[in-house]
Amino acid sequence: MPSDSCLIAHESLYGWAYLSLPFRPIYEYSFMDVGLSNALFKAGWFNCTYVLTLPPYDYLIWNGGFELVFRLGLIEVFRSVN
Repeated sequence: MPSDSCLIAHESLYGWAYLSLPFRPIYEYSFMDVGLSNALFKAGWFNCTYVLTLPPYDYLIWNGGFELVFRLGLIEVFRSVN
């Protein structure tokens, strides 16, 4: 991840993300309508945003200007397209 980026992580993956990226801004969300809009708003302050998520929560991400950059099983990582 570039130094001017942030991460949005689903609550089930947040702990892992926090341990793996301790010096990076990480915003957590639980459902599509709980926390995701707020996290996406805060992510607008950064040049690049990554989203660590799982299906079916990826629906809004697919349709919100992000591209899939990594998938392993159900875990997906998206990057904002600027």
